[in-house]
Amino acid sequence: MANESILESEAIFMGGYKMKKSILVLTSFFVIFSLIGCSSTNSINKIDNTKTVILKDKSDNDSSTISNKDKNSDYLSEGSVTGGEVTDGRKLTEIRWAVHDDYERILLEFGNDKVVPCFIVQYNKYPYSFVFQLNGTREFSADFPNITNSNLISKFYHIVTCDDCTRRFGVILKKPVEFKVHEYKDPARIVVNIRKTNKNAKDLTKVYSLRTESYEDLSEKICHIEEDLMYDEEGKEESKNVRILIDQHDKYFVEEGYYNTREEAEKRKKELEQKSKDYKLIIKEVTVDENN
Repeated sequence: MANESILESEAIFMGGYKMKKSILVLTSFFVIFSLIGCSSTNSINKIDNTKTVILKDKSDNDSSTISNKDKNSDYLSEGSVTGGEVTDGRKLTEIRWAVHDDYERILLEFGNDKVVPCFIVQYNKYPYSFVFQLNGTREFSADFPNITNSNLISKFYHIVTCDDCTRRFGVILKKPVEFKVHEYKDPARIVVNIRKTNKNAKDLTKVYSLRTESYEDLSEKICHIEEDLMYDEEGKEESKNVRILIDQHDKYFVEEGYYNTREEAEKRKKELEQKSKDYKLIIKEVTVDENN
């Protein structure tokens, strides 16, 4: 693994457009989350194969430990992967994308740094997508790659954060995928391989998304709405599934969560509207055809 060429047999590798960097107010919520998220021994696929893999499955909120020797080639079809080390002042300098024989690869580089900062790669549905969270990372100077010829990726998008030592971005997918995450040292790199799966996007049932209206631009207001929906007035986590998404018109909205029935969504909407809010919540019926 130590000698693996990261972009070996690469067919396509292009640069894209540069996203605007947002400098926002630091909040205690994200600082605490960043420190907690990095403190456990959740190293994944490191160049040192004596490490173990910690796979966090969102469906049961539990973790399972798998030896690299036995499961190094396994792909995941759900959940999240965490890794990296507690650090600060990191800079994301490059994001690459490449097509290989049976998979596509996303590669993140952190300049000349030797270790990867604490990170989370979360795989989601409605739409099928990834969210990359990089804690201890203060600069995002990387361009998003040109993925015109991708069979799996629809778009990259920036996600605003109220924490100035955390950077996030999302990847919208065209279809369900399986994924595998590698972490490399010296230089620091995160590699995510994705490949098509036998799952059919049409297998997803209709859900009801409780969300804000869409906004033209990313702004500090969006990240404050995210925090407001995520935490109660005492700072305790209230909603675990809050996320910032981009719609088909490249506008941004905050989703509190999605529900199996309209009645469940309406009930939650009424609960949230009892608080004093300066934004409007709506319920949108979501089918797979709208997102994938």
